[in-house]
Amino acid sequence: MYGFLWRKLPGSAPVRALQCLLLFLAAVFVLFQFVFPSVEPLLPFGDVTVNGTGGGTSSTTAPSPGPSSSTLNGAHRLPVAGPDPSLNHGVAA
Repeated sequence: MYGFLWRKLPGSAPVRALQCLLLFLAAVFVLFQFVFPSVEPLLPFGDVTVNGTGGGTSSTTAPSPGPSSSTLNGAHRLPVAGPDPSLNHGVAA
């Protein structure tokens, strides 16, 4: 298909490349403005499975509030190793 487009578009290689880019951007625009919004009601975005309940019913459990303040202040961080001195490639520190 891309070879067909490349052969059918007029102009030199840079002009054809620009035309291909413009065709691609036009296709993306049409998809995002018209196609995706029209099929969105048909997609099962509201039919999610959380906590493994399944069955297509939504969970009534409230979401967790997120990380606690003890994890944000560094109490549970993994230790971070410094730079490996053996990797200095002969350069004096």
